[in-house]
Amino acid sequence: MVAALLVGLPYLVASYFAQGAFKEVIQALFVLAFVLALRESTRTWQGLQLRFVPAAIIAIGSVYTYSFPGLIWLGAIAVLWALAEWARSKSASPAGLRAASLAVLVFLIGTLPELGRMIDFKQFETFDPNGPGLGNLFGQVSPFTALGIWFSGDFRLAPGNGAVPAFAYFAGAAFASLLLIYGLIRCWRRRETTILAGVVAVALLYVAARLGGTPYTSAKALAMAAPLATLAIVLPLLRRPVTLLYLAAAGVCSLLAFANAPVGPTSYSPALTGLRPLLASGSTLVLAPDSLLADEQGQRYIAWELRGGRVCIEAESAAGGTPPPGVRYFVTSASPPRPPFKRLVLRQRAGPYIVWERRGVGGGPSPCPLIAVRQARAGR
Repeated sequence: MVAALLVGLPYLVASYFAQGAFKEVIQALFVLAFVLALRESTRTWQGLQLRFVPAAIIAIGSVYTYSFPGLIWLGAIAVLWALAEWARSKSASPAGLRAASLAVLVFLIGTLPELGRMIDFKQFETFDPNGPGLGNLFGQVSPFTALGIWFSGDFRLAPGNGAVPAFAYFAGAAFASLLLIYGLIRCWRRRETTILAGVVAVALLYVAARLGGTPYTSAKALAMAAPLATLAIVLPLLRRPVTLLYLAAAGVCSLLAFANAPVGPTSYSPALTGLRPLLASGSTLVLAPDSLLADEQGQRYIAWELRGGRVCIEAESAAGGTPPPGVRYFVTSASPPRPPFKRLVLRQRAGPYIVWERRGVGGGPSPCPLIAVRQARAGR
Protein backbone atom coordinates (compact mmCIF):
# COMPACT_ATOMS: atom_id res chain seq x y z
CA MET A 1 0.00 0.00 0.00
CA VAL A 2 2.83 2.41 0.82
CA ALA A 3 4.59 1.56 -2.44
CA ALA A 4 1.38 2.09 -4.43
CA LEU A 5 0.83 5.47 -2.76
CA LEU A 6 4.37 6.58 -3.55
CA VAL A 7 4.09 5.45 -7.19
CA GLY A 8 1.06 7.69 -7.55
CA LEU A 9 2.61 10.59 -5.63
CA PRO A 10 6.36 10.60 -6.30
CA TYR A 11 8.30 13.75 -5.51
CA LEU A 12 7.86 15.51 -8.85
CA VAL A 13 4.13 14.78 -9.13
CA ALA A 14 3.67 15.98 -5.54
CA SER A 15 5.63 19.13 -6.43
CA TYR A 16 3.47 19.88 -9.47
CA PHE A 17 0.33 19.31 -7.43
CA ALA A 18 1.65 21.56 -4.66
CA GLN A 19 2.20 24.46 -7.06
CA GLY A 20 -1.36 24.24 -8.35
CA ALA A 21 -0.83 22.31 -11.59
CA PHE A 22 -3.49 19.76 -12.46
CA LYS A 23 -3.14 18.77 -16.12
CA GLU A 24 0.39 17.43 -15.70
CA VAL A 25 -0.61 15.53 -12.56
CA ILE A 26 -3.61 13.92 -14.26
CA GLN A 27 -1.66 13.15 -17.44
CA ALA A 28 1.18 11.55 -15.47
CA LEU A 29 -1.32 9.21 -13.82
CA PHE A 30 -2.93 8.49 -17.20
CA VAL A 31 0.50 7.42 -18.48
CA LEU A 32 0.97 5.18 -15.45
CA ALA A 33 -2.53 3.70 -15.74
CA PHE A 34 -2.08 3.12 -19.48
CA VAL A 35 1.06 1.06 -18.83
CA LEU A 36 -0.67 -0.96 -16.12
CA ALA A 37 -3.69 -1.58 -18.38
CA LEU A 38 -1.43 -2.91 -21.15
CA ARG A 39 0.39 -5.03 -18.59
CA GLU A 40 -2.84 -6.63 -17.42
CA SER A 41 -3.93 -7.21 -21.03
CA THR A 42 -1.18 -9.83 -21.37
CA ARG A 43 -1.63 -11.25 -17.86
CA THR A 44 -4.99 -11.54 -16.08
CA TRP A 45 -7.03 -10.30 -19.08
CA GLN A 46 -5.31 -12.42 -21.71
CA GLY A 47 -7.84 -14.12 -23.95
CA LEU A 48 -10.59 -11.56 -23.35
CA GLN A 49 -11.91 -9.78 -26.42
CA LEU A 50 -12.15 -6.50 -24.46
CA ARG A 51 -8.69 -6.64 -22.91
CA PHE A 52 -7.41 -3.49 -24.68
CA VAL A 53 -10.56 -1.42 -24.08
CA PRO A 54 -9.43 -0.14 -20.62
CA ALA A 55 -6.28 1.28 -22.24
CA ALA A 56 -8.46 2.89 -24.92
CA ILE A 57 -10.69 4.52 -22.28
CA ILE A 58 -7.61 5.86 -20.49
CA ALA A 59 -6.42 7.32 -23.81
CA ILE A 60 -9.81 9.02 -24.21
CA GLY A 61 -9.40 10.61 -20.80
CA SER A 62 -5.93 11.79 -21.79
CA VAL A 63 -7.31 13.53 -24.88
CA TYR A 64 -10.00 15.33 -22.89
CA THR A 65 -7.40 16.43 -20.32
CA TYR A 66 -4.33 17.24 -22.43
CA SER A 67 -5.75 17.32 -25.96
CA PHE A 68 -3.78 15.47 -28.63
CA PRO A 69 -0.34 16.14 -27.03
CA GLY A 70 -1.33 13.63 -24.36
CA LEU A 71 -1.30 10.92 -27.02
CA ILE A 72 2.42 11.46 -27.61
CA TRP A 73 3.26 9.54 -24.44
CA LEU A 74 0.56 6.90 -24.82
CA GLY A 75 1.30 6.39 -28.50
CA ALA A 76 5.04 5.99 -27.92
CA ILE A 77 4.39 3.48 -25.13
CA ALA A 78 1.91 1.50 -27.25
CA VAL A 79 4.30 1.32 -30.22
CA LEU A 80 7.28 0.18 -28.15
CA TRP A 81 5.14 -2.33 -26.27
CA ALA A 82 3.66 -3.74 -29.50
CA LEU A 83 7.14 -4.11 -31.01
CA ALA A 84 8.39 -5.87 -27.88
CA GLU A 85 5.43 -8.24 -27.85
CA TRP A 86 5.85 -8.99 -31.57
CA ALA A 87 9.59 -9.63 -31.11
CA ARG A 88 8.83 -12.06 -28.30
CA SER A 89 6.12 -14.02 -30.11
CA LYS A 90 7.31 -13.43 -33.74
CA SER A 91 3.67 -13.25 -34.86
CA ALA A 92 0.42 -11.37 -34.38
CA SER A 93 -2.57 -13.53 -33.50
CA PRO A 94 -5.94 -12.86 -35.20
CA ALA A 95 -7.59 -12.64 -31.78
CA GLY A 96 -5.10 -9.99 -30.71
CA LEU A 97 -5.70 -7.97 -33.87
CA ARG A 98 -9.47 -8.10 -33.33
CA ALA A 99 -9.08 -6.98 -29.72
CA ALA A 100 -6.81 -4.14 -30.81
CA SER A 101 -9.24 -3.08 -33.55
CA LEU A 102 -12.09 -3.00 -31.05
CA ALA A 103 -10.03 -0.79 -28.72
CA VAL A 104 -9.20 1.60 -31.57
CA LEU A 105 -12.90 1.81 -32.46
CA VAL A 106 -13.81 2.62 -28.86
CA PHE A 107 -11.11 5.31 -28.79
CA LEU A 108 -12.31 6.93 -32.03
CA ILE A 109 -15.92 7.00 -30.89
CA GLY A 110 -14.96 8.38 -27.47
CA THR A 111 -12.80 11.19 -28.84
CA LEU A 112 -15.16 12.22 -31.67
CA PRO A 113 -16.82 15.03 -29.63
CA GLU A 114 -13.36 16.47 -28.93
CA LEU A 115 -12.23 16.45 -32.57
CA GLY A 116 -13.09 20.09 -33.18
CA ARG A 117 -11.12 21.29 -30.18
CA MET A 118 -8.13 19.19 -31.17
CA ILE A 119 -8.19 20.79 -34.62
CA ASP A 120 -8.39 24.25 -33.03
CA PHE A 121 -5.39 23.43 -30.83
CA LYS A 122 -3.06 24.83 -33.49
CA GLN A 123 -0.61 26.84 -31.42
CA PHE A 124 0.78 23.76 -29.66
CA GLU A 125 2.09 26.21 -27.04
CA THR A 126 2.74 23.54 -24.43
CA PHE A 127 5.68 22.21 -26.43
CA ASP A 128 6.62 25.30 -28.42
CA PRO A 129 10.40 25.92 -28.05
CA ASN A 130 9.74 29.63 -28.52
CA GLY A 131 6.73 29.64 -26.21
CA PRO A 132 6.64 29.69 -22.41
CA GLY A 133 10.43 29.42 -21.98
CA LEU A 134 11.19 29.17 -18.27
CA GLY A 135 7.60 29.67 -17.14
CA ASN A 136 7.86 29.72 -13.33
CA LEU A 137 11.16 27.82 -13.33
CA PHE A 138 14.66 29.09 -12.57
CA GLY A 139 16.33 26.90 -15.20
CA GLN A 140 16.52 23.27 -16.27
CA VAL A 141 15.12 20.88 -13.67
CA SER A 142 17.46 18.04 -12.78
CA PRO A 143 16.37 14.71 -14.30
CA PHE A 144 17.13 13.05 -10.96
CA THR A 145 14.01 14.69 -9.49
CA ALA A 146 11.99 12.09 -11.41
CA LEU A 147 13.56 9.31 -9.32
CA GLY A 148 11.79 10.43 -6.17
CA ILE A 149 14.65 11.33 -3.83
CA TRP A 150 15.27 15.08 -3.85
CA PHE A 151 15.62 16.72 -0.45
CA SER A 152 14.05 20.08 -1.22
CA GLY A 153 10.64 21.59 -0.73
CA ASP A 154 11.03 23.32 -4.10
CA PHE A 155 11.95 21.12 -7.06
CA ARG A 156 13.19 24.17 -8.98
CA LEU A 157 16.15 24.78 -6.67
CA ALA A 158 19.63 23.54 -7.58
CA PRO A 159 21.36 21.15 -5.16
CA GLY A 160 22.72 22.97 -2.15
CA ASN A 161 20.55 26.07 -2.53
CA GLY A 162 18.21 24.98 0.26
CA ALA A 163 18.74 23.92 3.84
CA VAL A 164 20.17 20.51 2.87
CA PRO A 165 23.79 20.32 1.61
CA ALA A 166 24.42 19.38 -2.00
CA PHE A 167 25.99 16.07 -0.96
CA ALA A 168 22.61 14.78 0.24
CA TYR A 169 21.07 15.48 -3.18
CA PHE A 170 23.79 13.63 -5.04
CA ALA A 171 23.78 10.73 -2.58
CA GLY A 172 20.00 10.34 -2.89
CA ALA A 173 20.16 10.61 -6.69
CA ALA A 174 22.92 7.99 -6.87
CA PHE A 175 20.99 5.63 -4.58
CA ALA A 176 17.79 6.00 -6.61
CA SER A 177 19.69 5.62 -9.91
CA LEU A 178 21.26 2.34 -8.79
CA LEU A 179 17.85 1.05 -7.72
CA LEU A 180 16.36 2.07 -11.07
CA ILE A 181 19.09 0.25 -13.02
CA TYR A 182 18.67 -2.83 -10.86
CA GLY A 183 14.89 -2.64 -11.20
CA LEU A 184 15.10 -2.42 -14.99
CA ILE A 185 17.41 -5.45 -15.07
CA ARG A 186 14.94 -7.37 -12.93
CA CYS A 187 12.08 -6.28 -15.20
CA TRP A 188 14.04 -7.54 -18.22
CA ARG A 189 14.61 -10.92 -16.58
CA ARG A 190 10.94 -11.16 -15.55
CA ARG A 191 9.86 -10.11 -19.06
CA GLU A 192 8.01 -7.04 -17.83
CA THR A 193 7.94 -5.69 -21.38
CA THR A 194 5.16 -3.20 -20.65
CA ILE A 195 7.03 -1.47 -17.85
CA LEU A 196 10.25 -1.46 -19.87
CA ALA A 197 8.43 0.02 -22.87
CA GLY A 198 6.92 2.69 -20.65
CA VAL A 199 10.23 3.68 -19.06
CA VAL A 200 12.04 3.77 -22.41
CA ALA A 201 9.25 5.83 -24.00
CA VAL A 202 9.13 8.49 -21.28
CA ALA A 203 12.94 8.64 -21.21
CA LEU A 204 13.13 9.21 -24.97
CA LEU A 205 10.44 11.87 -24.83
CA TYR A 206 12.29 13.64 -22.03
CA VAL A 207 15.50 13.65 -24.07
CA ALA A 208 13.58 15.03 -27.06
CA ALA A 209 12.05 17.77 -24.89
CA ARG A 210 15.42 18.58 -23.33
CA LEU A 211 17.17 18.86 -26.71
CA GLY A 212 14.41 20.44 -28.77
CA GLY A 213 12.28 22.29 -26.25
CA THR A 214 12.61 24.62 -23.29
CA PRO A 215 13.16 24.02 -19.55
CA TYR A 216 9.39 24.44 -19.20
CA THR A 217 8.64 21.57 -21.59
CA SER A 218 11.37 19.25 -20.32
CA ALA A 219 10.09 19.69 -16.75
CA LYS A 220 6.64 18.57 -17.92
CA ALA A 221 8.21 15.52 -19.53
CA LEU A 222 9.94 14.71 -16.24
CA ALA A 223 6.65 14.92 -14.37
CA MET A 224 5.13 12.38 -16.79
CA ALA A 225 8.10 10.05 -16.25
CA ALA A 226 8.18 10.15 -12.44
CA PRO A 227 5.43 7.58 -11.63
CA LEU A 228 6.82 5.05 -14.11
CA ALA A 229 10.36 5.50 -12.82
CA THR A 230 9.10 4.92 -9.27
CA LEU A 231 7.16 1.85 -10.40
CA ALA A 232 10.26 0.41 -12.08
CA ILE A 233 12.16 0.87 -8.82
CA VAL A 234 9.70 -0.52 -6.29
CA LEU A 235 7.91 -3.31 -8.20
CA PRO A 236 10.91 -5.66 -8.64
CA LEU A 237 12.17 -4.87 -5.12
CA LEU A 238 9.05 -5.50 -3.06
CA ARG A 239 9.66 -7.46 0.15
CA ARG A 240 13.33 -6.49 0.16
CA PRO A 241 14.88 -4.37 2.96
CA VAL A 242 16.31 -1.86 0.48
CA THR A 243 12.76 -1.06 -0.61
CA LEU A 244 11.89 0.21 2.86
CA LEU A 245 14.86 2.57 2.77
CA TYR A 246 13.83 3.93 -0.63
CA LEU A 247 10.19 4.30 0.39
CA ALA A 248 11.20 6.17 3.54
CA ALA A 249 13.54 8.57 1.72
CA ALA A 250 11.21 9.16 -1.24
CA GLY A 251 8.21 9.52 1.06
CA VAL A 252 10.00 12.23 3.06
CA CYS A 253 10.78 14.08 -0.18
CA SER A 254 7.14 14.00 -1.30
CA LEU A 255 6.10 15.29 2.11
CA LEU A 256 8.65 18.10 1.78
CA ALA A 257 7.00 19.16 -1.47
CA PHE A 258 3.58 19.23 0.18
CA ALA A 259 4.85 21.00 3.30
CA ASN A 260 6.37 23.76 1.16
CA ALA A 261 3.18 24.25 -0.88
CA PRO A 262 1.99 27.89 -1.00
CA VAL A 263 -1.65 27.35 -0.09
CA GLY A 264 -2.56 30.92 0.82
CA PRO A 265 -3.10 33.02 3.95
CA THR A 266 -2.74 31.54 7.42
CA SER A 267 -6.18 32.91 8.30
CA TYR A 268 -9.30 32.57 6.19
CA SER A 269 -12.73 34.18 6.21
CA PRO A 270 -15.57 33.48 3.75
CA ALA A 271 -16.66 37.10 4.15
CA LEU A 272 -14.50 38.21 1.22
CA THR A 273 -16.32 35.88 -1.16
CA GLY A 274 -19.62 37.18 0.24
CA LEU A 275 -18.73 40.67 -1.04
CA ARG A 276 -18.76 39.59 -4.69
CA PRO A 277 -22.41 40.59 -5.42
CA LEU A 278 -21.80 44.09 -4.08
CA LEU A 279 -18.44 44.67 -5.75
CA ALA A 280 -19.67 43.42 -9.12
CA SER A 281 -21.43 46.76 -9.68
CA GLY A 282 -18.22 48.82 -9.82
CA SER A 283 -14.44 48.78 -10.02
CA THR A 284 -12.71 47.78 -6.77
CA LEU A 285 -9.33 48.38 -5.20
CA VAL A 286 -8.31 45.98 -2.43
CA LEU A 287 -5.65 47.23 -0.03
CA ALA A 288 -4.07 44.23 1.67
CA PRO A 289 -1.30 43.92 4.28
CA ASP A 290 2.17 43.85 2.78
CA SER A 291 2.98 40.56 4.54
CA LEU A 292 -0.11 38.92 3.03
CA LEU A 293 0.97 39.84 -0.49
CA ALA A 294 4.66 39.08 -0.03
CA ASP A 295 4.62 35.88 2.03
CA GLU A 296 1.18 34.24 1.82
CA GLN A 297 0.17 34.26 -1.85
CA GLY A 298 -2.29 37.01 -0.99
CA GLN A 299 -2.69 38.45 -4.47
CA ARG A 300 -3.78 35.13 -5.98
CA TYR A 301 -6.00 34.43 -2.99
CA ILE A 302 -7.83 37.78 -3.19
CA ALA A 303 -8.14 37.61 -6.98
CA TRP A 304 -9.72 34.17 -6.68
CA GLU A 305 -12.10 35.09 -3.87
CA LEU A 306 -13.33 38.16 -5.82
CA ARG A 307 -13.25 36.53 -9.25
CA GLY A 308 -15.65 37.90 -11.84
CA GLY A 309 -15.33 41.55 -10.79
CA ARG A 310 -13.09 44.41 -11.90
CA VAL A 311 -10.63 44.10 -9.01
CA CYS A 312 -7.17 45.56 -8.47
CA ILE A 313 -4.95 44.61 -5.53
CA GLU A 314 -2.35 46.81 -3.85
CA ALA A 315 -0.47 46.97 -0.56
CA GLU A 316 -1.86 48.98 2.33
CA SER A 317 1.16 51.25 2.12
CA ALA A 318 -0.25 52.67 -1.13
CA ALA A 319 -3.14 54.32 0.74
CA GLY A 320 -3.36 58.04 1.40
CA GLY A 321 -4.29 61.24 -0.40
CA THR A 322 -6.87 61.52 -3.15
CA PRO A 323 -8.62 58.33 -4.33
CA PRO A 324 -7.37 57.07 -7.70
CA PRO A 325 -9.76 57.78 -10.59
CA GLY A 326 -12.30 55.26 -11.85
CA VAL A 327 -12.57 53.23 -8.63
CA ARG A 328 -15.86 53.02 -6.77
CA TYR A 329 -15.19 50.54 -3.96
CA PHE A 330 -12.19 50.17 -1.65
CA VAL A 331 -11.70 47.10 0.57
CA THR A 332 -9.48 47.30 3.65
CA SER A 333 -8.97 45.30 6.80
CA ALA A 334 -11.18 46.15 9.77
CA SER A 335 -8.24 47.24 11.90
CA PRO A 336 -7.81 50.16 12.07
CA PRO A 337 -11.28 51.17 10.80
CA ARG A 338 -10.36 54.33 8.91
CA PRO A 339 -10.82 55.19 5.20
CA PRO A 340 -7.71 54.66 3.04
CA PHE A 341 -8.36 57.81 0.95
CA LYS A 342 -10.25 61.07 1.27
CA ARG A 343 -13.96 61.49 0.47
CA LEU A 344 -14.90 57.86 1.10
CA VAL A 345 -17.93 56.65 3.06
CA LEU A 346 -18.39 53.39 4.93
CA ARG A 347 -20.57 51.06 2.86
CA GLN A 348 -20.41 47.68 4.59
CA ARG A 349 -18.58 45.64 7.23
CA ALA A 350 -18.00 41.96 6.48
CA GLY A 351 -15.99 39.94 8.97
CA PRO A 352 -12.41 41.24 9.00
CA TYR A 353 -13.07 43.50 5.98
CA ILE A 354 -14.55 46.97 5.45
CA VAL A 355 -15.94 48.23 2.15
CA TRP A 356 -15.60 51.96 1.49
CA GLU A 357 -17.44 53.66 -1.35
CA ARG A 358 -16.82 56.78 -3.35
CA ARG A 359 -20.14 58.20 -4.47
CA GLY A 360 -20.68 59.40 -8.02
CA VAL A 361 -18.43 56.81 -9.72
CA GLY A 362 -20.15 54.62 -12.33
CA GLY A 363 -19.71 50.94 -13.03
CA GLY A 364 -17.59 51.23 -16.16
CA PRO A 365 -14.25 49.42 -16.53
CA SER A 366 -11.06 51.03 -15.24
CA PRO A 367 -7.39 50.00 -15.18
CA CYS A 368 -5.54 49.26 -11.97
CA PRO A 369 -5.05 52.93 -11.05
CA LEU A 370 -2.07 52.86 -8.71
CA ILE A 371 -0.14 50.50 -10.98
CA ALA A 372 -0.90 52.69 -13.99
CA VAL A 373 0.23 55.84 -12.14
CA ARG A 374 3.50 54.24 -11.06
CA GLN A 375 4.19 52.96 -14.58
CA ALA A 376 3.52 56.43 -16.05
CA ARG A 377 5.91 58.00 -13.56
CA ALA A 378 8.57 55.45 -14.43
CA GLY A 379 8.20 56.27 -18.14
CA ARG A 380 6.81 52.83 -19.08
